[in-house]
Amino acid sequence: MSAVALPVGLLQICNMIDGPWTLAIERSDEAGKELAVSLLESHAAGHRPISLIGYSFGARVIYACLVELARHQKIWEDQNRREQHKMSNNGNREIEERSFLKNNKTVDTGKSNTERKGSEEIDVNNYNPSHYYREPASIVEDVILMGW
Repeated sequence: MSAVALPVGLLQICNMIDGPWTLAIERSDEAGKELAVSLLESHAAGHRPISLIGYSFGARVIYACLVELARHQKIWEDQNRREQHKMSNNGNREIEERSFLKNNKTVDTGKSNTERKGSEEIDVNNYNPSHYYREPASIVEDVILMGW
């Protein structure tokens, strides 16, 4: 009996790794990231804030969405800081660009000529838009989480 107890115990522990509860948690976290990206990309709602209400794993989805929106808020603030810094140093920048253009024939602006199509898939783990349509913190107005 003791020879069978150790392997059976190990199998039960391995089943917990990919158990239904763990899979539901992982999928709800992924769904939260997808929700955040879709809210960032959505133009249909205009600039009106939305309310999110979730129960059980829906609450987990909303929590993951809010974490992702907070990450995008930091990126948005960094972009605004850089733009304000560029505006304040605009005179110095023009002089630097002229000297750079004299020394180099071609300049890479870093802008891509391709636009994203509606059917193209977005990698939500590495999603970092070059331009936000609105501040990520202004998207969600109210949140109600129940039964987490």
